[in-house]
Amino acid sequence: MALYLVELTPANPSKEEATALIETVNSSLTNGAELIETQVSADHKLIFAIIESENTAFAPALTAAIGERASVVGPDEVRLVGAELDDIKKLKELTGIGLTDAKKALVEAEGDFDSALNALRKKGLTKAEKKGDRETREGLIESYVHSGRIGVVVEVNCETDFVARLPEFKEFAHQIAMQVAAMNPRYATMDDIPAEVYDAKKQEFLASDALASKPEAMRDQIVEGQLKKHFAEQVLAEQAFVLDDSKTVGQLIKEQVALRGENVRVSQFKRIELGVTE
Repeated sequence: MALYLVELTPANPSKEEATALIETVNSSLTNGAELIETQVSADHKLIFAIIESENTAFAPALTAAIGERASVVGPDEVRLVGAELDDIKKLKELTGIGLTDAKKALVEAEGDFDSALNALRKKGLTKAEKKGDRETREGLIESYVHSGRIGVVVEVNCETDFVARLPEFKEFAHQIAMQVAAMNPRYATMDDIPAEVYDAKKQEFLASDALASKPEAMRDQIVEGQLKKHFAEQVLAEQAFVLDDSKTVGQLIKEQVALRGENVRVSQFKRIELGVTE
């Protein structure tokens, strides 16, 4: 398999048209060709698509599908030096970065896949933190019913409709619904705990006899740890992910931010259990 670059110049450049053209490219691919990556210029006047294929047999169908909506240049083969294509693709899939960055990470790690992956994950989560305050006005509502006895509805938000319609994003939302069904959290994040609930529990810990025997300088730190442990099972983001208990749900959400390149959050959820009323 090889990589091919296709360059599109839209006749009517806009964010919406760029998204539509990318979808057209993806749906037009034949003969085992696969769309690996796309990039759009800031002014939406250039679209770059990286396609994996054994040859250029996909080109006629792609050009025909685009029609007069954009001029098409390519496909031109992209040659990779210093890294294996399979490793680059795997890194891209796991971290959500581009092919160029994945190749660079492998070269810097001297071909050590695990070292490159660890470096990119750290970088991805750092970027995720920076995206955490951006507005999330798109998204979807996902539901899950377990054995006809437990029902869950969750709202998961992102920044763009393009991400909201990805099958992988819907699967992520479904996993969150399963998490809520299995672990019955009360709050999405620590910030969602009502102040009066948090403060009441804090005062309870502060008044405990066990704390009185501890050095005064350490008491606040001890109480903060007790509060975090107490609310961990009640807060969705703090819970261990039921499908992979090596990470928390909060870490899973950060991985989605890194993968999608935009802010992602669980804004609300409702869990109903047969015969149980609040």
